[in-house]
Amino acid sequence: MNRTLDEQRAARVEEARRQVYTQFLMAFNETLNLLKPSNPQSARRSGLEKANALYSLVDLEGGEDVRAAASAMREALLDVAELLDDYHRDSAAAYDWELERCAAARRVFLSTTHAVLHGGA
Repeated sequence: MNRTLDEQRAARVEEARRQVYTQFLMAFNETLNLLKPSNPQSARRSGLEKANALYSLVDLEGGEDVRAAASAMREALLDVAELLDDYHRDSAAAYDWELERCAAARRVFLSTTHAVLHGGA
């Protein structure tokens, strides 16, 4: 009976972790879509606030590798936002480069969380 309870507890913990990782990823994607020169700064800031709040949950849920991957995603978003705060035509190449950093950070996060959730890390 204890084994079953332990297994159920472990399943609940894993499901909670999965939900936090998913929510953070969704907030990242939503925020990335908002981080365009044509969007108002207030919308971009709102997205960043949501992503930051969910990053805090990822930080609490743990997994050192996942925390590091999430941190890289968060930093990439913040760098794009900072660039957009002072965006002008000459910023287009830097903006594209920062978007690629976001995509690369997302790929690392996805592979890291997959490994953690499926016993590979």
